[in-house]
Amino acid sequence: GRQVFAGGFGVSNVATQAKVDPDRTGFLINSVGKSIAATAAMQLVEQGKLDLNADVDTYLTGFRIPDTFPGRPITLDNLLTHTAGFEDQVHGMFRPKSEQLPSLADHLADDIPTRVHPPGEFTVYSNYGYALVGRLVETASGMSYADYVRQYVFQPLGMTHSTVAEPTPADIDGTVATGYRFDGDKQVVPPADYGPDARTANP
Repeated sequence: GRQVFAGGFGVSNVATQAKVDPDRTGFLINSVGKSIAATAAMQLVEQGKLDLNADVDTYLTGFRIPDTFPGRPITLDNLLTHTAGFEDQVHGMFRPKSEQLPSLADHLADDIPTRVHPPGEFTVYSNYGYALVGRLVETASGMSYADYVRQYVFQPLGMTHSTVAEPTPADIDGTVATGYRFDGDKQVVPPADYGPDARTANP
């Protein structure tokens, strides 16, 4: 019931040598964000606004998941357990910050991966599947995914410096550690991108 340790290691920016502050320094949590999406969805399941075993097309507006396997619809349970049967793809996951970021609904409608397996038969890790979970949260709650998570997941936990919003709010963006990538010679700062899936898969 109490915090026993909080520590920061290293620097959050090589150029400035700013030290990591466990109370203020932000990090991209990548696929740990799927736990947040699952929490939001399961809250709505408990409220009776989502059904784990219903066809996800029941909740979608503006587009439908193709009926590739008649009589075998994809369910929220499939999405949460990575058993929806979508192909594994990363194309289209990220966009330069210079481009307009589409809504989650538009992104999902424009880039539906191929259904390669009937749902429930194989486990195939799916960022798209979890982005779809985020869209179900939006349609069931009537709120944007970012607003729902802020109000019903982060705020009750006292996580006032956490967000899944893109662009990142200015008060949080200024505290995020700089990421680096090895280019074969040295560590460099990669181009800054937005990720439509990232709101649910990689906040």
